[in-house]
Amino acid sequence: MRSQVTVLGPIERELYVRLSEDLLPPGPKRAQELSWRIVGSAVKLSERLARLALSSAIVTSIGTTSEDKEVLAALRKRGIQTRGIRSDARTTPITVRVRTPRHEIRMTSSASDAIPEKKAVLRALPGTRHFHVCGSILTEPRSLEIAAAALSRARNIGASTSLDASALPPTSDWRALRSLLTHVNVLFADSETLRGLAELARIGAAATTMLELGPNAIAIRLGAGGSRVYSRDKTNHSIRIPNLGVEVEHASSAFAAGYLLGWLLGSRPEICGVLGSVAALETTKPKLPDRRELASRLVEARKNPLFSKLVPALSEAGRLLERTRRLPRRDLAPSKSGT
Repeated sequence: MRSQVTVLGPIERELYVRLSEDLLPPGPKRAQELSWRIVGSAVKLSERLARLALSSAIVTSIGTTSEDKEVLAALRKRGIQTRGIRSDARTTPITVRVRTPRHEIRMTSSASDAIPEKKAVLRALPGTRHFHVCGSILTEPRSLEIAAAALSRARNIGASTSLDASALPPTSDWRALRSLLTHVNVLFADSETLRGLAELARIGAAATTMLELGPNAIAIRLGAGGSRVYSRDKTNHSIRIPNLGVEVEHASSAFAAGYLLGWLLGSRPEICGVLGSVAALETTKPKLPDRRELASRLVEARKNPLFSKLVPALSEAGRLLERTRRLPRRDLAPSKSGT
């Protein structure tokens, strides 16, 4: 089965260590928890898409060890397609994450080698309905060149495209990243990344400038300030979505998954943004949210008087989920409305 969403991005193996005391003073520490996890922006997005009944495939490179084979098996068990993952001599990026009662330390090896050769990436595109690039791999000229070729090819074969540029470092090649936007339908960003891309301080002016380069919509997460969606549709040029609650740790991937659900269902930017916002909310449940859970969150948000101005959009998003809850996957298609 071909995927609805193909994701170009890294897979990482994370060694998670939780200590009962801080690192200082020095000396032996007892670990309360010690475990290996499969992480990386491509994994976080793909597993959320799978829970929302959107088939996804990851395109990346990993190593050839027995642990890497276990990674592939674990991804397939989560409903993620792995045909685009190349096993070669490269080492799978590893993150060491140490959490203490007062601090968290994270050390990650480079993900720049996680991107396969250009031919392998392009071969993974035919049949997909949407192609997404995780900005965390865009750290050097080779990956930028491959991403540009893949985004262009995806648009040429009729797929829609998106780029998550959230949390890119200040040293990023902003000029090269701007050139990618010609081939991007939806740009996900945070406020600092958007300012860096546009080289402008005001968010509104920065978004307007980036829309002129090609994207149909720009979705910006503002943390406690909620989110804002800018669109080339002049009747809906700027929509602010207030903070609906406490967000999950990997909120950018969760927001993108909810937004892309709305996009693939043909919704307008405001509804896509609402779905992204409710998908990014923190939950005490062990499983990632599915469409039924998103619908429940929308109902709860409508009851909150703080979101009274957003009730029409929340209601529309809820009706969309109810109408499409049992929709066969083949009936999902990228938006043709230009939103």
